[in-house]
Amino acid sequence: MKFDDILERVGEFGFYQKRLYKIMCISSTTVGCLMMMFVFTTHTPSHRCKIPGYDNDTHLEQNENHRQLINWSIPLPEDTHSVLKYDRCHVIQRDESNVTRLFKCSEWVYDRSVFEETFTSKVSTDDNRVILTF
Repeated sequence: MKFDDILERVGEFGFYQKRLYKIMCISSTTVGCLMMMFVFTTHTPSHRCKIPGYDNDTHLEQNENHRQLINWSIPLPEDTHSVLKYDRCHVIQRDESNVTRLFKCSEWVYDRSVFEETFTSKVSTDDNRVILTF
């Protein structure tokens, strides 16, 4: 007896098989949508440290004064071959005698040209958490 003969005898594609097929299609479509949503919501946009004491800071340079303030407050990346324009983890703080010290960032500004807000830009409070989403 062949396999096709057994299927004819038992029933080829009946009500149960159709119902099982529909349930499997619905669940796989849902999982596919969730995975695509994950790709877009966990995107880590380009970012740099927020300038301390500058409440109106944005990722884009607003004018020449803002560019100079960024260069004064945010160090260049340690890797000279890096594609990053500024260090993402540190900010320069100067005291009255113009002595500079590096401190870890506590706030960041994000590039909002692609996405207005993402999960990463909403919850990142520590640079190590930002790196986990790369």
